[in-house]
Amino acid sequence: MSSAYLPYIRYCIFMGNLGFFSNAIFGFILVYLTLFHVKRQFGSYKYLLANFQVLGFIFAAFEFLFHTFLHTYNASLIYFSLSRPLGLSNFQIEWMMGVYTGLYSATICQLAIQFIYRYWAIFDTAKLKYFNGAFYLLWVGYYSFFGVLWAFAVGHFFAMDGFGRKYLGDEILLRYERNITEIPVLGLIAYEGDGIRWRNVYGLSLMTLISTVQYSIIIVCGHQMFVGMRTKLTALSPQHRRLHRQFFRALMIQVDFLKNTTAKYKEPSGKTAKTTLTQPGKIATIQNQ
Repeated sequence: MSSAYLPYIRYCIFMGNLGFFSNAIFGFILVYLTLFHVKRQFGSYKYLLANFQVLGFIFAAFEFLFHTFLHTYNASLIYFSLSRPLGLSNFQIEWMMGVYTGLYSATICQLAIQFIYRYWAIFDTAKLKYFNGAFYLLWVGYYSFFGVLWAFAVGHFFAMDGFGRKYLGDEILLRYERNITEIPVLGLIAYEGDGIRWRNVYGLSLMTLISTVQYSIIIVCGHQMFVGMRTKLTALSPQHRRLHRQFFRALMIQVDFLKNTTAKYKEPSGKTAKTTLTQPGKIATIQNQ
């Protein structure tokens, strides 16, 4: 069935645009209030919050400009865009899509950094000095490094070749009414003939390593805070106990927003397709089953 997924693409573009403008308005208010009107002395933590929001705005801006989608088909997974903003070439947009995914990686890294800060704020306050002054640049370098590394993994190792275009050409034409040679595409294909496509495996392994490191930090710090916070906070005033609990809940909510929201629908052919919106931002994932 031709163009079966185009209505869902339009829906995802609408949601991405809505997210961008919402982020621009409410994000500006949040940063302004955090930097200029917060009365409590949160130290460098307020700059972590401001950086997180600014990075989220940049991520939403890339979504608004390039509308990056994710499509899974048999043994493949591809990033693609049906937009061509600013007169950029396919090659340039493909690297912008790589940067887009790198921003997502940097977002996860920033969450890991916030967990480290909150853990030290409760259990080892002396180490908070590493978030002050010039030390703060180390954390900027941390999430920037892993963001660039992730973007490189996607942009370089997932670059489409002749086999990939042949393998996916009919599927893209059927679902989106586009010639695969005319749109920017990045792809991960598990195998070619009887052999493994090691180039794609290298990129996937790098992404897996980065995400494993960040989520390990989040899980370890989160578990330690959950287990030890009750005992540790008994020495603090009720106001400070309430404040630390609020910070902990806010961190858990941010992590939860990275989960997927999934909706399924039936095609006339009887097949089931799955559309996934990934937060933050909206990456549409469409999968044949």
